[in-house]
Amino acid sequence: VETLIAWSKINSGSSNVSGVNKMADAICQYVKARIGCKIKTVAMLKVQDISLTGNPISKPVGDALILEKHSQTAHIKILLCGHLDTVFDKEHEFQHPTKIDEDTLQGPGVTDMKGGILVMLSALEIFEKTPLAKNIAWKVILTPDEEIGSLASRELLETSAKDYDLALVYEPSVTTDGVFAKARNGSGNFTVVVHGKSVHAGREFHKGGNAITAASQAITQLNAINYLDDKQITINIAQIQAATALNIVPDKAVFKFNVRFRNDEESLWLQQHIDEIISNINALPNISASLHGGFTRPAKPLTPNTEKLFECLKTVAKQLNLDIKLQDTGGCCDGNNLQAYGLPTIDTLGVRGANIHSNKEYIILPSLIERTKLSAVLLLYLANNKNMFNSC
Repeated sequence: VETLIAWSKINSGSSNVSGVNKMADAICQYVKARIGCKIKTVAMLKVQDISLTGNPISKPVGDALILEKHSQTAHIKILLCGHLDTVFDKEHEFQHPTKIDEDTLQGPGVTDMKGGILVMLSALEIFEKTPLAKNIAWKVILTPDEEIGSLASRELLETSAKDYDLALVYEPSVTTDGVFAKARNGSGNFTVVVHGKSVHAGREFHKGGNAITAASQAITQLNAINYLDDKQITINIAQIQAATALNIVPDKAVFKFNVRFRNDEESLWLQQHIDEIISNINALPNISASLHGGFTRPAKPLTPNTEKLFECLKTVAKQLNLDIKLQDTGGCCDGNNLQAYGLPTIDTLGVRGANIHSNKEYIILPSLIERTKLSAVLLLYLANNKNMFNSC
């Protein structure tokens, strides 16, 4: 618990590059004292984006942290993943952990997902002390930008996935009683830049092009998709910026939105309709609109191979008197991408807690030990079964 408290005190918001790297350093020190493995950091390229002023920007992110153990006798190779960053930047009010009671710790990142990292590393520490450790080669990737879509670390994950048989990801459980994610929605982030024509609002109003009203039309049409009976797509208009004097027709408006969808068919339908809406805005007089961004994570259905991996988990959970339950969730993570890269993936092996992404985030502390045991026993099971999918 003291380690988790210390880690929670490190601000590692996605935009806080030095904080993310400080978090990586703290984990390095923890690992060096407990697990024999190769340790390295990998610098990430800057993330390209569009600002709320409508201009291209480059956002730096922290380094990825990689831990790796090879084995000449390994019959299975496992990729374990987590993320160093949180959603709380340096200016956020939520900066310090607080012990609520013996079983509850509230704090930034304690559940999402510094607690999960602690579970992962503790399980590996236990596993590496067993004779079966020689049967598994493993690699840990801790990304610096998961909370902003893993745009910088996506290539690292994809390249690594080609060399491994399955993935274990330590996002928190879906519910406080430990439910695992079954299917996950896909996600995308978009920016729309609308240009109009600035004129005097009193003298030449009808010769201008109001960028704000054009953006509003687009937003209204996008928001209407949320209420279609035959779709479960959500579009969240999250940011908008436009400003000028009250007697000037505004010539620029910028807005950003996030989308969620259940499957590839919905993502294709959604892209077509977004493009159509932007085309309609471009047809307005004295208005031009450009769309930026795209889908960052594909949908993650429950595939046959991931279902088989869950059967392995259910088998070992019985030894610990745990009942493994699955539930669909609208959230997404690096597990979406890893499964799309071909790996059977369980992505909620982290701790139990609630209120993530808010200043009420908390962890149920007994889940640290509970989930560590579960992962350690799962690793032992996989190490002891040469033909994993046949044995589950």
